[in-house]
Amino acid sequence: MTTWTFSNSYVAIVVTADTILLAIAMVKEQLIERGYNHCTVLPEDLIPCPVHHRYIRTLFNIEEH
Repeated sequence: MTTWTFSNSYVAIVVTADTILLAIAMVKEQLIERGYNHCTVLPEDLIPCPVHHRYIRTLFNIEEH
């Protein structure tokens, strides 16, 4: 399985799935559950997150918005 991160102006999500297509579907489902029906999720929106070594990624910074 692979872990990806997704963030936009509304949410920051970490998703682990077997394929990127499943990950996209899971992110879309999460967005719809939260009322963000208008958001699109493309493969390039998901950033792979390495899990085999120490790593940090800032998903959301209030100062940037």
